[in-house]
Amino acid sequence: MLAHRQARRTARGRRHPQWRAAIAAIGSAALLASVAAGALAVEADVLAQDATESPSDALDLTISTARADDHPTVRVTVDVPSVIAAEVDADAFTLTENGEVRDIEVERLRSEDLEVILLLDSSGSMAGVPIAAAREAALRFTASMPPTVPLSVIRFSTEVEQLTDFSTDREQITDAIDELSAGGWTSMYDGLQAALDVLEEREATREAIVLLSDGGDNRSQSTLEDTVDRLADGDEVLTIVELITAERPVPRERFGRDDPQADEIDLATLATMAEAAGQGSVLSPDDLDALTEVYEDIAATLLNQYELTYDSEAFDAADLEVRFEQGDVVAVGGRTIDLPPAPEDEETTEEPEPEPEPTEPDEPDEAEAAPPGPPPEPPATGWWTEPWAFRASLIVFAVGVAGWLIYSYGWRLADRMNDRY
Repeated sequence: MLAHRQARRTARGRRHPQWRAAIAAIGSAALLASVAAGALAVEADVLAQDATESPSDALDLTISTARADDHPTVRVTVDVPSVIAAEVDADAFTLTENGEVRDIEVERLRSEDLEVILLLDSSGSMAGVPIAAAREAALRFTASMPPTVPLSVIRFSTEVEQLTDFSTDREQITDAIDELSAGGWTSMYDGLQAALDVLEEREATREAIVLLSDGGDNRSQSTLEDTVDRLADGDEVLTIVELITAERPVPRERFGRDDPQADEIDLATLATMAEAAGQGSVLSPDDLDALTEVYEDIAATLLNQYELTYDSEAFDAADLEVRFEQGDVVAVGGRTIDLPPAPEDEETTEEPEPEPEPTEPDEPDEAEAAPPGPPPEPPATGWWTEPWAFRASLIVFAVGVAGWLIYSYGWRLADRMNDRY
């Protein structure tokens, strides 16, 4: 009888192979669907990872300052690329702290709160073409600033002189720049100290110094250490423009010089002062022709700064990265900032509980004096007592039952379908 049933199944299977083919097709489709789903998940993960990476053509975004005086609140000042002249959307910024995205509040810094000092080197080494280029660059900077921004001009050589007080009268500023001449030694530290004195008297919301020099200090009464300490106590923007880069040879004829001894620039000193300032940087034009463009970029940067405020979850130090993306412009910048140390756990001094006064023990009664019985047996322990073992047993049991049902009733279902069709 079993042989007859098996032969019958075989004959039906041969007569109606479509059900076997259908079952195989369904199984294959399920397998392919699972593989495709896995591939799509991997591709989505890769795309998400690529989205967080910076494109190779991204511009540099400068994080000028990061203040944590009111920690955990941190205020970060960033310079938006000058190619963005229109108002920036708040959602164009993304800030991460130690790899974690933080919620930020974005505010554009107002130009009405800005005051700028043009601090110009007028020493003898600037004579000729360099001083003419410096005048042209300062005039272009003046023209690039809104008329509501007060400007002041200070020159330094052997002595330091403030040519104009802070003023929005552009004619007064341009006249002072046009009369600038070169001669004498270089009192750069004294000039910077004088500029800081002027800013202290003003107490403006936003303060900036644009320093131009072609040589190291050789005359100041102040020292580099004094100047660095003074800069560290302030919060002004210090942009230093140096005309000759010691690390990159520049033909002196492009600076109108023939005397090799005239090259006395000290890039390390300039970098030290910029690093000490709250918002410091050193810019190096390729030649005098590029000086005007550098000053225009400085003006655009001062007018295109944004403050990002967020609540920090870090202590001691944190790695910040700010990403800006609006239209076709993408800029990324990062820096490590110092944060207050983690608060120490307050030591709680608990008063010791008073020791109870000794009392005479009561005489035990007969029930308490009886010897204790045998100790209870400890509960059984082992892997079979773990919660996961019980769940795994249920899963194995369910899989076994499902397999037995498929094996027992699968052919019967196929036979019925073959009989029906």
